[in-house]
Amino acid sequence: IDWQIVDSENPFDFVPTDYQTFALETFTNATNIYKTNLPSKMVLLVGSENDGLPISILEQCQGVVYIPLSGKVQSMNVSQATAVAAFEWVRQMQES
Repeated sequence: IDWQIVDSENPFDFVPTDYQTFALETFTNATNIYKTNLPSKMVLLVGSENDGLPISILEQCQGVVYIPLSGKVQSMNVSQATAVAAFEWVRQMQES
């Protein structure tokens, strides 16, 4: 998996034209990552643990997904969440 840390006002400047951009966020319109067909050419954007991603970024993404959790906790550490999302992407790619 190719990955890159981008600290930019416009992360879309770094996205190849043939890739779709998805955000991992607990956003109102987010879909369950396990019920979402993730594209093979995908850039996954994750925000900071405290602030997440700006709405202006989320609105430009082709998809916004969340990891469903049980109990009172609504989110997890950003590195853990990224690992879970990467694993789900790999699982889906192996099944297709």
